[in-house]
Amino acid sequence: MTTPGSESVETPAQFKQALRQATRDAGFTDLIQLEHKSGLSHSTISAAFNPAKPLPSEKTVHVIATAANQATDKWLERRRSALHQEAVGAASSPASTSAAIEERPAEEWPPIPGFPDKFIKTISMRRWLLIGVAALVLSLSAVAISLFTTNDRNQLPTQTFTETTGTPAHTWSDYRQAGGSAGVPLGPRQSVQVSCRVRGYVVPDGDPWWYRLESSPWNGNFYATSDAFYNQGSVSGPVDNGVVVDEHVPVCK
Repeated sequence: MTTPGSESVETPAQFKQALRQATRDAGFTDLIQLEHKSGLSHSTISAAFNPAKPLPSEKTVHVIATAANQATDKWLERRRSALHQEAVGAASSPASTSAAIEERPAEEWPPIPGFPDKFIKTISMRRWLLIGVAALVLSLSAVAISLFTTNDRNQLPTQTFTETTGTPAHTWSDYRQAGGSAGVPLGPRQSVQVSCRVRGYVVPDGDPWWYRLESSPWNGNFYATSDAFYNQGSVSGPVDNGVVVDEHVPVCK
């Protein structure tokens, strides 16, 4: 049995190759055997080992490592390290550094209609103008999101329900796209209060349900996919139990 270590730095492709080798060492010579043992779909497992695909989700890594009798915490730590390497690689790519170009003198650029030349001394002035417009757009967007959130909060149910995570999970202000503002992430085996469930972004395992988190510090402004929870009262053991959402939790209005 392969024991993963966190001391080495891996790229996402190396992480996927090591995870596949761990399943082979555990006796899974083909994906069909791993499907039957883990309960994951063929497409999910295939993508988890495909170096051209994004890194598999934390839940997928947890389920595969469990099926291969591996230490899940160490594999999740290796996934986070590979994810960090992926971000470092993207930041150092030529596309990200192409912006470091010597500024052209203002006289090489055509004048901006309606602005006296004395206000356009250097290209930096134009840059600040663009930054100001972008800041105004972002401010208006933030106000719109705040008003939308306030309207949603006025319709919250008064009752809350206790749900416990089986795997770590990110929290987001926008459940429709699994984006917006990032909240404090959830850890494994963490119990929180939720008020309702809502259909949103469909995670790789096919689960569309999200819980609105009422516990502090989320305070009803952030959501987490129900895919990370036990959803039936358990607080330990494999999270892949076939229950994608707790239907006792009402649908958000």
